[in-house]
Amino acid sequence: MAKMSEKQSPKTGTVSELPSSASSSIRQGLWDVTPSLLVVAVMVIWSAIFGGRSTAERAITDFAMPLGLCWLTGLWAVTFCLRRRRWLIGSICLLFWLLLTLGSSNYIANALGQYVRYVPQTDPASEIEQPLDAIVLLGGYAYPNRFNVAELGSDGQRLLLAAQLLHANKTKTVICTGTSASGQSHPSAIGKQMLVSLGGDPGVIFEAPGFNTDAEMQSLQEFFSKPPDDWLALTGGEKEAGDDSGGDAAGYRLGLVTSATHMPRALRLSKTVGLNFEPLPCCLAGGGGPFNPRSLIPNAGAAKNVSASFKEVLAKLVGR
Repeated sequence: MAKMSEKQSPKTGTVSELPSSASSSIRQGLWDVTPSLLVVAVMVIWSAIFGGRSTAERAITDFAMPLGLCWLTGLWAVTFCLRRRRWLIGSICLLFWLLLTLGSSNYIANALGQYVRYVPQTDPASEIEQPLDAIVLLGGYAYPNRFNVAELGSDGQRLLLAAQLLHANKTKTVICTGTSASGQSHPSAIGKQMLVSLGGDPGVIFEAPGFNTDAEMQSLQEFFSKPPDDWLALTGGEKEAGDDSGGDAAGYRLGLVTSATHMPRALRLSKTVGLNFEPLPCCLAGGGGPFNPRSLIPNAGAAKNVSASFKEVLAKLVGR
């Protein structure tokens, strides 16, 4: 009997230890997820204090989106690894979490955007007193939809600004640029089509090809080197070189319409072919106003803006 009790006691002990082991695992799991839950709680409460219920609900929505869930999962992975002293894997998770934070939050997107944007002190369009000979409308602001009808994209303000300048008689002509890689629905043709649909005179709207900004500037240089006769008739004939700026377009007063983020690169490339433009940037909205705690939560829109700004930084570093 004594031997039987001795044999049973280990079994009894093993059974009694199972609930303790399970509860320990639950506690460990709760500690692992605590930082992520704490971040959600702090950000939602902070957003509610900042902007009320609506802002708090939007913060919750941001966390529920795929990028927000990935961010919280990344924070959980960092906590999980570091609490178990898995330093190498934990450090790698932390690095990826930091990169995700820096690459997809509106706070970073706005800061980077302010760095790369061309931001004039005053509105350059309002300061045009005499009509420009031409404004160049760079492509990339509209795309054909599934019915092959052109629709404005995120940089659609470019087209609106060009139309406003044309209707206000602040430019004699408009030159739309851009070539599609597919060979169909060229940005230059889309620009002319949309300007005409807004009441623009098709006779004062011209086109220039180019698969990218560099190629567009090359095409413009050729355009102004030997301007079409109908364009010369609208602008008052050939101008004498050396009046206002260098290059083959000297003497013509030219404006350049593109987004503020893209403007510095476009101006750099224009100078390499001897063209000088009066910058007319647009898409300047955003980046101002008081701090919003939601700007710290990663989202897809911010990631897109960070990518666009980082592209301009890379272009500057390589001299483009």
